[in-house]
Amino acid sequence: MSTPPSLTDVAIRIETSAGALTMTPLTLLQYFLPDAKPMPNNPQVYVGKIPAKGGTFKDGYVQVEALAGMLLDAREKSLNPVSEMYLIASDSEYKKATHKIKYTVGIERARNIKGFLGFNSGLLVLRAGALTETHGAFCLPGDNVLGAWAECYIEGLNRPIRHEVLLTEVERDSFIWRERGAFMTIKNCEDQLCYLKLGTRALAAPQENVPSEEGEIKLEAIEIPSTVAAEANPTPAASTPTPTKSDIPFEFKPGVEYGGTIAELVPRQQTNGKAAAGRITINTEHGPFTCFFFSRPASLKEVEEKSWPALIGCACTFIYVAKVDKAGRTWPRLDDPHATLIIFPEARMIPTVGRDADGYPLEAEPGSEG
Repeated sequence: MSTPPSLTDVAIRIETSAGALTMTPLTLLQYFLPDAKPMPNNPQVYVGKIPAKGGTFKDGYVQVEALAGMLLDAREKSLNPVSEMYLIASDSEYKKATHKIKYTVGIERARNIKGFLGFNSGLLVLRAGALTETHGAFCLPGDNVLGAWAECYIEGLNRPIRHEVLLTEVERDSFIWRERGAFMTIKNCEDQLCYLKLGTRALAAPQENVPSEEGEIKLEAIEIPSTVAAEANPTPAASTPTPTKSDIPFEFKPGVEYGGTIAELVPRQQTNGKAAAGRITINTEHGPFTCFFFSRPASLKEVEEKSWPALIGCACTFIYVAKVDKAGRTWPRLDDPHATLIIFPEARMIPTVGRDADGYPLEAEPGSEG
């Protein structure tokens, strides 16, 4: 009978521009469930409070085995488990916690493929009795959405690499699917194209002869004895850093999806007789970013304003739209049909997060990737 892993039995070392960082199951536990404590009757299971509906909290359970499995998966796929994966706590100590890979991982790795030219995608709809391809999530009233298509263009290939999905095979009963079903169908198709046809989850990032993306992280997995793991992260000696591209302030761009945790959430208010916009500040891997809204995003309409404080620290993804006011100032806005804000109430204290391959909020029943 094998011995269950401990919180320091397995580790992976992440090489960054700032130096090496060793991550163990204990590290992951501190990131994803910082208040977790071992179960009195089972030290292999940790329990901590996670947000639930209505501004309340409930117990979330994570097994050491699940954390170790997350690290091993990260090693196999050359992933940073904190910025490119996230953990899904279970609602029972007898039900194993799971993890997911960010949707954006496949997209970013595909861009590192030599000769990559771009993506194209859209819906497959039944229109006037004929199967029709749309571009993007656009469709006409009366269109019957059947699925989605996605293509990747590689220099030197005679035709694009294509993938299609059926709506009935990827659709889920969740808030985001009810609100943005067309977008989610395309997103699933793009994700499957990346890891089924392009093999992005098995690619080392980046490939040779391909320029590194800004902030690229290389992973080198190691296994270390538990006696060494406790000392795996000594305080590095002070040194004078060499200026790199990462020293240049990051420029956020409209129409691009970012992930992070909610740091501030302020509703719309009246100031001196004038309506002031509501705002949300999100801590991302690139630093804090603030967006504004006059009309609440759909994900905030579901939560009573008195329960908004419970959303602080929750993971989210967002796409903002830049709008120019009468004075010529540009504001990042979330109250636009092309903007999105998706909150994951069961994911807290995660430096960088993304949605799972199925587009689920963490409160949904986890399914298989893809």
